[in-house]
Amino acid sequence: MIKKGRLVLLTFITLLLLIMPISIKASSNVLNISNTEFKAARDMEFTTTVFVEEGSNVTGLVITLTYDKELVTLENYNKLNASEVNVNENEILIVYSGASNVENKLNLVELTFKVDEQIGEGKYNNWLSWSKAEDDEAFTTTSIVGSTPNYTDLDVQTSFTTLFIRPMGDVFDNKGDGKVN
Repeated sequence: MIKKGRLVLLTFITLLLLIMPISIKASSNVLNISNTEFKAARDMEFTTTVFVEEGSNVTGLVITLTYDKELVTLENYNKLNASEVNVNENEILIVYSGASNVENKLNLVELTFKVDEQIGEGKYNNWLSWSKAEDDEAFTTTSIVGSTPNYTDLDVQTSFTTLFIRPMGDVFDNKGDGKVN
């Protein structure tokens, strides 16, 4: 038999849990940046989009990417949701500044590259990489006190698609249209 005091306490805790909304959310201070898949061939162009993965909860970022100009040449770029994109030599500076946290996938910039015609067959993992420049940063808004937001730094992690060049003579859909061209 449960004593009356324990029963009252148990009832009180149960009612409190029912009345108060509880929000359980995984809190992560990681910003994941990736790019869309693409098909590449020697002496051909391909397009890929650099994006912030869903769930990153980003308010702002400054990130500098580099590409291996021995393998690819940047032909063009299209600023999507980035606030600013600057290209210099083999560096791409991407800036994003938002009024609030973005939790959905955030497309930053679309990049069009041309593969060098002399590139050897194989897998190239570091054709595009984060240079980890001194000014690079990413942050999220954790709260607002009065009218001043409190920011928390995010740890940037990148995972870019491998550039894969097939041997000459392999059957390959180089345009991505379902046909061997």
